[in-house]
Amino acid sequence: MKQRNVLVIMTDQHNFRCLGHQGHPDLKTPVLDRLAAENTVFQNAFTASPACQPARVSMLSGQRVCTHRQFGFEGMQSPDVPLFSRSFREAGYMTGMVGKLHIASLPPDCGADFISSTMVEDSWRVCGGGTA
Repeated sequence: MKQRNVLVIMTDQHNFRCLGHQGHPDLKTPVLDRLAAENTVFQNAFTASPACQPARVSMLSGQRVCTHRQFGFEGMQSPDVPLFSRSFREAGYMTGMVGKLHIASLPPDCGADFISSTMVEDSWRVCGGGTA
């Protein structure tokens, strides 16, 4: 069986047209363009929420905001909320989350084998309170 890697990139307030491979005349995104050329690009993806934390919970859980009820930046998701990061880990993948995560509302075991966050709100996970 061939080893597969899965990379999910999620940005905040990033219009899909602002990528070189989408034909933007001025923006240069060579790394993203190469990833797009060699892999799968979802052309019909939409965010579940204009706010970043509810959108991230929706993406990780596969649930709409009205189901997971993370409308803003407060609150904690149930420890048994389904997360695709857990599913990947259970399937034998090494999982990690890197960058501006803004996932403080997720349970401590969010399915990541390692976390490298740039946000103070997520630092408790990196410093012993979470999975990293």
